[in-house]
Amino acid sequence: MLKIVGAWLAVVLTTEVFKLRTGTGDPLVGRMMKFDARAATCVAVPLRRDPRTERPAELTAAEPFFGLLSPEAAEAARQSTLSAEEL
Repeated sequence: MLKIVGAWLAVVLTTEVFKLRTGTGDPLVGRMMKFDARAATCVAVPLRRDPRTERPAELTAAEPFFGLLSPEAAEAARQSTLSAEEL
């Protein structure tokens, strides 16, 4: 059962990456997918921001992880980025 759920998760994540990289489809931006393995159901739940919470920083394409990457890893990611056309 765990292998099946792991394989399903890999397919879902790969599909999300493809949608984001190519700009096609309806990615799960602002939503979270809940999967119930026992019932074999899947539901997309909208995420809502708590209005009392301040953003830690302004998001930019170069800093998608709020500084969680080391400077070296961030630079490597910037250098290896492909456009949708290149992909």
